[in-house]
Amino acid sequence: MLSRRISVAATRITHFLLPCLLLLVGVGFSINLAHGHAALVASNPTEQATLSNPPTQATLTFNEPVSALRMQLFAPKGRAYPLESRAEDSLIQLALPTLTEQGSYVLSWRVMSTDGHPVGGSLLFAYGQSSTPSDAINTQGSASKNRTTAIWLTRLLIYCTLFFGLASQVFNAWQFPAASRSTGIKARLALSSSRYLALLYIGMAATLVYLALFGLDALDLPLSGVLEPHLWHTALYSSVGVASLMLLSAFALGSYQAKSKRLALCLAALALAAASLAVTGHASMAPPQWLSRPAVWLHTVAVMAWMGALLPLLYGLQAPAGAPYGVGDIHNPHANNGPLVIFSRYIPLAILALLLSGAVLAYLPLTAWSSFINSRYGQILLAKLMLVALLLLLGAYNRYRLTAAVLRQEATARLRLKRVIYAELVLMVLVLALVALWRFTPPSRNTVNAQASAAAPTAIYRFKKHQVQAELKLESQQLQIALYQPDHRPLRAQAVEVRFSDPSTNMEPLHFQAHRVRGQEQAENQWLLATLPLTPGSHWHVDIVVLVSDFERVTLQGELTLLELDVHPHSHSHQHTH
Repeated sequence: MLSRRISVAATRITHFLLPCLLLLVGVGFSINLAHGHAALVASNPTEQATLSNPPTQATLTFNEPVSALRMQLFAPKGRAYPLESRAEDSLIQLALPTLTEQGSYVLSWRVMSTDGHPVGGSLLFAYGQSSTPSDAINTQGSASKNRTTAIWLTRLLIYCTLFFGLASQVFNAWQFPAASRSTGIKARLALSSSRYLALLYIGMAATLVYLALFGLDALDLPLSGVLEPHLWHTALYSSVGVASLMLLSAFALGSYQAKSKRLALCLAALALAAASLAVTGHASMAPPQWLSRPAVWLHTVAVMAWMGALLPLLYGLQAPAGAPYGVGDIHNPHANNGPLVIFSRYIPLAILALLLSGAVLAYLPLTAWSSFINSRYGQILLAKLMLVALLLLLGAYNRYRLTAAVLRQEATARLRLKRVIYAELVLMVLVLALVALWRFTPPSRNTVNAQASAAAPTAIYRFKKHQVQAELKLESQQLQIALYQPDHRPLRAQAVEVRFSDPSTNMEPLHFQAHRVRGQEQAENQWLLATLPLTPGSHWHVDIVVLVSDFERVTLQGELTLLELDVHPHSHSHQHTH
């Protein structure tokens, strides 16, 4: 009686979730998803600044390292000037043309964040006197909602072909050695394999389409720009391009039909496909990456092990009861290695790997429990976890209540299992649709970092000498120091002392001992002066004395101006190199 109720409930869930899936697709066409990954935290000139002299260069500071995609300056009358840029970590320096027109200028920027996603924006400033930007300027670089929806749908299609096509092909290959002695099973496998091959070919085409859409999105180009060589160069030479090439290779390996090497090639395809999802994206970029990237890989493999068995199980349930190519039969030794028997053996281990890796990936990107509610990323994650919980309940019901009955060839159990599997398929498509939305929603760690960086006036200074480089970040009355080697690897020092002196006076230098930053990931090169008891706005000669080892001491010298305390956030940002 209980089994019948659960089976009926699964059928009702399917009937309820199908409209939800259609609604989610409709939402994807209608909502305006936030595009925020890297964030601009400071600029020079500042937003809406009015300058008496024409600037010759501009700088943009982001909350994480970025690479420039397209930089343009629009003059008051609408003329566009392409700008040459030089990126150094989170700082982009731009050489401006000679500004002859007085009025409002728009600096349009577009960069690639570390997770492989493009981010764009505009900076408005005026020379001489402000004016109304031309209509041509206002329409430049506007985000395309249709392009956003196309990216989401294409990504969802790739996920479906990966987890239902390639994963099912791997499961089929896993069955093949045990089925090689039975002509009936081999015929059944060949028929189902042709269906999975169609999904693999669709996945290849969708991957190429997604790569083109990514290039259009990165450069903010219309659809007519899809044939531009620069678009494909930008797309291919990004982490998304690397992931796409890996995924295409995985689809190709999975479609190889040689019987002697089929299982080995399919397993290699599974590993490569999982690796393609681990080289780009929010979850893979979450620190520490030595943990997040393997967790993404393991999570993907576990999901493929689960989802890849569902379609083969459905095909097996369509066979007559007791057939050698069915799901399995405990009374028939030749059918005792059917898909249901194989699946029931390994699924507990796959679920364990899924839960462990999922817990890591849920924890790393979020900064607090409140992020589940307060951030779009956390809301999507919470919805996904609810669907996964329902999937686990249905899976447990399959494993512990229906599997044995189906293997005993009970007709009622077979019907209930089919219904529950249909419900699982719909639930899994909904989960994949939610995961595809993460392309447009940054984790709360990105948002918090950007807000924290933007909360105070900032000035960045860079000192260099021989084998040591120092980046000084001045916020209010606090000085942060990051030490690097020439190849920009972090430099671990034993001690750091900062000396402030004013050559125009007879005052002796002021000495401050910096303290190593504790409790932060990758903070071995980070030092901090929490309080600077100096006059805001004063100018100083600075010596950074770095004790590299017991036998090596390096002194870096430069000039530094303390920030005014009454400066509005974002209104004071300078970058200097000494």
